This record gives sequence, structure tokens and C-alpha cells, in this order.
Amino acid sequence: MISKFPENWELLNFFESEPRLTDPNSPWLYNKLEFVIIRGQEELHALISPSYGQFHFTYYCAKRLIVDLEFHEVDQCTIVSEHDKHYMILRFQEGLNLKDALIFLKPAITLIAGNSDSSITRK
Repeated sequence: MISKFPENWELLNFFESEPRLTDPNSPWLYNKLEFVIIRGQEELHALISPSYGQFHFTYYCAKRLIVDLEFHEVDQCTIVSEHDKHYMILRFQEGLNLKDALIFLKPAITLIAGNSDSSITRK
């Protein structure tokens, strides 16, 4: 079970849209959320199952798949809004030795993920 997940209003603000829910009668934490962002020819689909710690992002440009990322065993999801940058940080379960994944929506859609050393470290 994920230990930290944003409030509904934070997700609405971040994705700037209402999610499609698998079960509209269940709380978001125990649901499957689908957000779709369309900006010109860019399209980002986010499928989130918070209670399972699963996140799936697909990014298209001009209807062509560019990136398809699936994350499992996410322990913490945090949304950061500072000045003109808006991004989501996904932190994985302890012991997996994976660096944080970053999903930027502003100023541009950017997905950063990997398992090598970087300047982003656990604190």
C-alpha cells in the first residue's frame, strides 16, 4: 500500500482535469484513476492505481507513441508546484535501489525515469 498520496484537489490541479474512475463510488485512493492531457499534438495518459502503488504513463506526439512507462511498488507520490514548474515525484519502496521518477507537466511534458545514479537522491 502506498504510504503517501496527494489529496484529490492536488491531483485535479496537477492534471487540470477530472479523472475517469473505475468505480465512482470508491475513494480515489482505492480506485483506478485515468487522466488524459491533450496539448496540441501532445497527449499524455496517466493510469494510476494508488492502493497498489502502480502508475502507467503513455506519451504520444502526433498520435505516435513516444514513451510507455509502467511503475510498480511506488511508496510515495508527491506533487510539487513551484513558480513555472509542476511535477510529480514517484519514490519507490525501500530496498529496491531505484531513483525517483519525475513527471513534469509544466513548463512542458517531460518524463524522467531510470535506475542509474543521478543528482536526485533519497533523503
